Amino acid sequence: MRVAVAGIVALWVVALAAPARAGVITDAETQDARAVGIVVQGGGSLRRKVQDHLEKRLRREGYTAVSDPLGKDALNTLANCFIIEDLKCARGVVEARARTPRLVFARIDDSTGAIAFDFTWFAHGRDPIAVRASCSECAAHWQDHTDDLVTKLTASAEMPILTEPEPDAEGPLTKRSRFWPTALITAGAATLVTGSLLLYYGLRDGPSHKYVYPSLTPVGITLIAVGGGAVIGGIITW
Repeated sequence: MRVAVAGIVALWVVALAAPARAGVITDAETQDARAVGIVVQGGGSLRRKVQDHLEKRLRREGYTAVSDPLGKDALNTLANCFIIEDLKCARGVVEARARTPRLVFARIDDSTGAIAFDFTWFAHGRDPIAVRASCSECAAHWQDHTDDLVTKLTASAEMPILTEPEPDAEGPLTKRSRFWPTALITAGAATLVTGSLLLYYGLRDGPSHKYVYPSLTPVGITLIAVGGGAVIGGIITW
């Protein structure tokens, strides 16, 4: 029994600790609310230059630049999301695995004559922001393109947080009055009894009855219908 309890406790400890190992913000530096992770892919020799420039530029903007915001597996998954051009997939990876509340994912494509820059800004709880630029002669102007893209990103960075509309809060429950349903049921029951008695006397016939009242039959039927309707109405509105 003790072994089983210890095993269960151990499983709970592992489950609670797993998110931290999966990329939840734990490092003192990345707990900074202004921390921005930077990931640069592609570009060959230009990659390191763009990485360093992004870090310096973001620090000038008042952010804390973090150069390793994702683990290797998360980086591969994020890259695959961009290969299939699925920003929803990419956002899910960043929000679940990044060690920083924000992340800039920069891709540099130098496979053609022109160099294409593709920057995407992620922030927890917000839609990703993507900006792109390309240049044919980037040897001397890549910094200008990088700065221009960073300016566009930071200008739009703090978009309104996406939240699901909250359902209207229920006010204090007020006790529903039962007066009218009770009145309907009571009056209907009384009318039913009266109508039944009148119908009984209206249907009596034969030599064994000294007095007969055939005129009471339609009155009794009418009262039974009215009383039955009142009882049903009271039950429905109860």
